[in-house]
Amino acid sequence: MTATVLISVLLGGLAQRATGMGLVLVSAPFIVVALGPAAGVLIGNLLGVLANVLVLARTHRAVEWRALWAMLPPGIVGVGAGTLLAEQLPTAWAQIIIGALVLVALLVSALVARARHLERGPVLTAGAGAASGAMAALAGIGGPAMAVLRTLTRWDHASFAATLQPFFIGTSSVAVFARVTVDPGAWPDLGWGWLAIALAMVLGVAFGDVVARRLPARVIGAGITAVAALGAVWSVLDGLTAL
Repeated sequence: MTATVLISVLLGGLAQRATGMGLVLVSAPFIVVALGPAAGVLIGNLLGVLANVLVLARTHRAVEWRALWAMLPPGIVGVGAGTLLAEQLPTAWAQIIIGALVLVALLVSALVARARHLERGPVLTAGAGAASGAMAALAGIGGPAMAVLRTLTRWDHASFAATLQPFFIGTSSVAVFARVTVDPGAWPDLGWGWLAIALAMVLGVAFGDVVARRLPARVIGAGITAVAALGAVWSVLDGLTAL
């Protein structure tokens, strides 16, 4: 278990608590480079479930349950489609695609911030849920699709962040089950590394409590974007060298 992986998980936990998402977006590219695409996506989703449970314990009163039930079923369908596609990709190409998806997601999120406001209707909500589920299964990153939904609909941040937690608990749990079912070898044998990763994530969430109260959301978002972009570029370059 490398220090780079643990630091990325800690920063991802901080992002998760401060913004409602970001754990996997920040840490997944680094984990993928260290452990490979299959194990990286699986660990990313497992960490996501744990982080979502911790954050949900603090934010459950703000969950919009109607919106959740509009997003979750399409999200699970998306997980199935993403898992089937992931199984067809060679390791190097999977790593390149994961890094590229992170970069595209960051770019789209920035561009959408300038788009006009849309009504948060059932079709748009379901579409975002399905895209998020597919990306969670394929690359371990379900957050960007939901960030686009929030930006387009101007969804209140507190309610959005709270509602994402049970949504990601559902889609990430299904993604882990689906990945292990189709590829039992995806489950990595990390020994004590599991504990180190979990502790790094919990510490990150704890630090996120402090950061969320002291730093503006714009500053936090810029930091998350920079770390995620660095990891994504590293994942792409590492995959290209393996071709």
